[in-house]
Amino acid sequence: MVGLMPTWQHLLQSPEVEKYDWLLNLEFDHLLRVRQLRLSIATYLARLSSEAKAAETDPLLLMFGNAFLFNRGMVKDMKRQWSSLGRTAPPGHSASGCPMFMEGHFEWPQSCSQDIVYPTLVTLMSPPVGAFGAPGCGQPPGDQLPLACFEFQRQPVHDTGLDQLSLVKEVAALARGLDASAAESSNATAALLRGAKDVPLFHHFSDPAARRAAVELLGA
Repeated sequence: MVGLMPTWQHLLQSPEVEKYDWLLNLEFDHLLRVRQLRLSIATYLARLSSEAKAAETDPLLLMFGNAFLFNRGMVKDMKRQWSSLGRTAPPGHSASGCPMFMEGHFEWPQSCSQDIVYPTLVTLMSPPVGAFGAPGCGQPPGDQLPLACFEFQRQPVHDTGLDQLSLVKEVAALARGLDASAAESSNATAALLRGAKDVPLFHHFSDPAARRAAVELLGA
């Protein structure tokens, strides 16, 4: 968060920031499928609304693994409270650059990871903001919500024997309604690939060839 706090400071000072329905905070090693992201947001909102857990107009944080989506309502609340939320530990402090509201919370003062800070942030805002999903990629999101982030470094993925490029090709085949050849090897592999078919985000995707293939085959 040391680099993100000045970014938020800049964004929240701009009147343009409130024009957007959602702001997305992801990492360089995420692979993003924009169409699937829009569909996943709509699915999450529909599920939350149907279960009366949140309305689309409420301030909301959606946790798509370690990528985070802030709706307009939450951004407005952050902007209103930024004089306190935006305070960071000063230079020379062991937590220099980290948000001061994390003092006494997990990782303080050694670190301030976004997947720890954002779920904490919503509980400290006034009023608290609803957060839904899972803050770690590959974790089940609960609330009968679909998986939104596929973690390439999870052990079950390694067990398939697929590298990143092969995984993209297998998922693309399933997305087109074709049988994935790797899925024939085991039921576990088939379930894993089906789970990846509609996710908007893949994490720890570093292979340039796999990224190029994803653009072509998955619309990333």
